[in-house]
Amino acid sequence: MIPTPTFKAEDMHRGIATGLPLEIRRPAEQAGRRPARRRRPLALLLFGAACVAGAVFVMIGAPSLPADIARLLAGASAAGEHTGTAVTSALPVQTVLGLARLMPQGDLIRVSPPFGAGDARIAAILVSEGDRVAEGDLLATLDNAAALESARLAAEAAVAQRDAALAQVRETVRIGLLEARASVAEARAADDAARIRLNRARVLAARGVTTTATLDDLEAVAAQAAQALARAEATLARWNTGSVETQPDVVVAQAALDAANIDRERAIRDLAKSEVRAPVAGVVLDIEARPGERPGLDGLMTLGQTDSMMAQVEVFQTEIGRVREGQAVRLDAPPLAEVLTGRVERVGLLVGRQNLVSDDTAANTDARVVEVLVRLDPESSTSAAGLSNLEAVARIDTGSAE
Repeated sequence: MIPTPTFKAEDMHRGIATGLPLEIRRPAEQAGRRPARRRRPLALLLFGAACVAGAVFVMIGAPSLPADIARLLAGASAAGEHTGTAVTSALPVQTVLGLARLMPQGDLIRVSPPFGAGDARIAAILVSEGDRVAEGDLLATLDNAAALESARLAAEAAVAQRDAALAQVRETVRIGLLEARASVAEARAADDAARIRLNRARVLAARGVTTTATLDDLEAVAAQAAQALARAEATLARWNTGSVETQPDVVVAQAALDAANIDRERAIRDLAKSEVRAPVAGVVLDIEARPGERPGLDGLMTLGQTDSMMAQVEVFQTEIGRVREGQAVRLDAPPLAEVLTGRVERVGLLVGRQNLVSDDTAANTDARVVEVLVRLDPESSTSAAGLSNLEAVARIDTGSAE
């Protein structure tokens, strides 16, 4: 018969039978406490993994997020992994980020040869990089100037010839008109004399003093005089049109002179095809060609109105609804010690593909963005005058507006 185990009072307080060995009782006592000790490390580990996954998703999924912002989020995630604290955004809620490009007012201007220059090559470049030019200043000349100058001289000679021909025609008309008037006067006098002799002969013939043959001769002379008068009057009508300028020969000569003048004007305009002039006032930022070269697709040089600098910001289409004209903008660029400031001048109306890409290799380069134009403040414009096309990070304060 197996004896029944007995329990002491202190053993009942612990809830352990006295008949069990000590080494069996202690593992059972520790088994209930071990899960409670591991709960906090496991929670911290899960939270840190979630933060890292969120940072990776933001850097990969967000379209072309700037590299410095991605590093900021990654650093915040790492801090949360070690401390177990909640990670908050380092940027204000009212800030919209975007990559920006500094540019002069009106953007960069590529100066090309004039239309119709053809295969002309550069003869001379008359400016240097950094020169300030005014609108219409001569920047360069091409080697087609000699041929175009010869065409202009030929056109000038043609105009002189046509002008002399017109003067000759006018003089001919003037002399012809005088001769026609004299001929009419002479023919009219001869006609009057013939009529008088004919009338006298008819009176004498009625009295029987003159013969019939004489009367016939006088009638023939009178008829010839009348025809000569009619012919002279017709000639006078040809020359006498009321004004010398309306005379047909003068009109034809004037038209020929007008055509020659048009050819001369064309030759003068063609001469401008040998000259490259500044389309606007600005600064010569770069010269892409040299004398003897044929200008390429990029033109001869680049001009910019650097007195008033601007920034072209690409804002993601999901954030453009918060951007308004007049909002303050801050631009950070590594080469500049100070932060550039400005205000939104115009918000684009077209959603397009992203052109500015950050250095992050994991960034999305096919994002949909809207261009926002920012005008820099005078001080910032002066600081950025020599850094056209510089890439910067723009921060638009959507809570501020003029």
